[in-house]
Amino acid sequence: MKSLIQFLVGIAVAATCFVGCSNSYEDIESAIGSNFTLTLVTDGLSRTEYDPDLCDIKWSEGDLAQVLVKGTYADATASVDSNEPRIASFKWAPGSYISYVSAGTHTVQGYYPRRAYLSCSYNASGTNRTHATRLGLRLPASQSGTTTTFDPLADILVADNMEVEITRADISAANKVVNNFHFRRMVAISEFEYKISNSELLNSDEKVQSVAFQVVSPANNKYIAGNMYIQPTADGAKYVDANINAISNSNDYFYGEDSNTVTVTLTDQPTLKSGFTAWFVTSPVTLAVGDKVVFTITTTAGTTITKSVNISSSVTLSTTKKNTLTVNLDNSVEIKSPTTPTPDPDTPSGGNGEAALGLSWLEIPAAMRGSEMGGVTTSDLFMHTFYYGAESDGNRNYTVCYDKGKMTTYWVAYPLNSSHIGSLDRTDVWTYVDNSLLATKYQPNIVSGSYRSAASGGTNNYSRGHLLPSASRTATSLMNEQTFITVNQVPQIQNGFNGGVWMYLESAVRSARNGKTIFVVTGTALQKGNGQTEEIGTMAKTYDRNGKEIPVPRYFYKVLLKVDSETNPTKASAVGFWFTNQKSSSSGYESFAVSVNQIESKLGMDFFVNLPDALEQSVEKNTSWSTFSNF
Repeated sequence: MKSLIQFLVGIAVAATCFVGCSNSYEDIESAIGSNFTLTLVTDGLSRTEYDPDLCDIKWSEGDLAQVLVKGTYADATASVDSNEPRIASFKWAPGSYISYVSAGTHTVQGYYPRRAYLSCSYNASGTNRTHATRLGLRLPASQSGTTTTFDPLADILVADNMEVEITRADISAANKVVNNFHFRRMVAISEFEYKISNSELLNSDEKVQSVAFQVVSPANNKYIAGNMYIQPTADGAKYVDANINAISNSNDYFYGEDSNTVTVTLTDQPTLKSGFTAWFVTSPVTLAVGDKVVFTITTTAGTTITKSVNISSSVTLSTTKKNTLTVNLDNSVEIKSPTTPTPDPDTPSGGNGEAALGLSWLEIPAAMRGSEMGGVTTSDLFMHTFYYGAESDGNRNYTVCYDKGKMTTYWVAYPLNSSHIGSLDRTDVWTYVDNSLLATKYQPNIVSGSYRSAASGGTNNYSRGHLLPSASRTATSLMNEQTFITVNQVPQIQNGFNGGVWMYLESAVRSARNGKTIFVVTGTALQKGNGQTEEIGTMAKTYDRNGKEIPVPRYFYKVLLKVDSETNPTKASAVGFWFTNQKSSSSGYESFAVSVNQIESKLGMDFFVNLPDALEQSVEKNTSWSTFSNF
């Protein structure tokens, strides 16, 4: 072994632990010294970056793992041996916790990559915990990579349990070196080579934005990403179920959240016609005879290319070597060009779009297409209307368009008139959508509290921002309670936005009714649609009370409509508002007014499609709040 740069890992007794763990320190003696460090050196048999020169997997400088000792954990940063990149040592991040350790035998555990949220369980019923017997780790279904390497944050490595004897001499020296800290890969890394022979694709100048790999089994129960229970041991790691029973069937790897599709965004965007390579990190799934795999390529122009292949011979994706697959994009592929919205968002032509859910209400926008909102698939959308009375009586509260994959709401549409305004106070009855309509696992847990800065806890960092305001539904208790359902909430900056200019706009809208109904769509912007490549994206991420990652919208919008007759409108007025999700020093919402046309152009959507065409074209040009409010 060549000389290596040994970094020190401080073994700390922390005052906090993972979600699902409780603290116990009865077995830990009073420390003799402080700032004790432990050097953990990997054995060179595993890592997260494919190195074509070594034809092997290597560690990367700065890789962030976590190390556990008796229910205590801390981040550990890798430093790679300059002569042998399969060997690394780890340094416990200084200042994370108080670095105390007792003399005696300690079981040291580790895993990669560092997870903000880890579900773990410990053996025995007593307080003398020696090691975690089960780790709950998430293999993401959405990954980021290039044509030369995979997403290192999707790789899952679990270290063998290691018994480490700490002596008082070690403590006095504040240091101990432990070699051969052995990580084992728990997922499969696959290199897909896409070869182009289809004549249409060979003549295309489009670039690849993302690729997807889907496994379709006859029983529809074969998953390749999601939450996995893993049991570390002294001689390896096992996939286990909720009861810590070892499993070997890939159908049983996952719990709670699972997916049969992995999508990789290629940040280097190769040219389609030249062919390209993509890397996927999946479970070590077995593709059996009778299964089907579906490969989908999406270009930056919004074109989708789909190739389906029936499995004729069983193959298992290995965790111990690179898997290679060839995808022939020949004349059997299905090619779908991006659909130009009707009307075109840059030049809206009126109500030619199909209203979402086929509803005729004036507030309902056109049905979303895959190119809108960043290529979301129909299967990920939950679209539903909540009623506060008998549906047959037309007592609609609001309609929602929610993405259960991203766990974010794209828009909420609703009417606002005098029948919705009363004298009731907020009910604050935070609740989920009924599980029979939308499985709870697809909803953020913001029922017990607001969003938090870290998966394992942290401080509240965003408000549960209502898209349909509570104050706009005060006529009945049920009406108000429904505004506290999870899908009506999104993360918003509180001071200066949700509690500032946004709140003032909501109040102004309620005051602008003038005896009429205002038809409202309030929504979020995550990404430009309609094949536009400029990313709007999320401004940040936050976490729910279960540690699930939630995107924070960068932009919010509100579009408003009033008509002279709801059944046969001949005159109307409309206006839009566009906000960045940030603190504003002003409460002057009027300066944020834009035309509905402008918002349609940003989003690739079509609003107020149930208006007569000519009327829609006319009213969607207005940018004046005063003109709208006085109508």
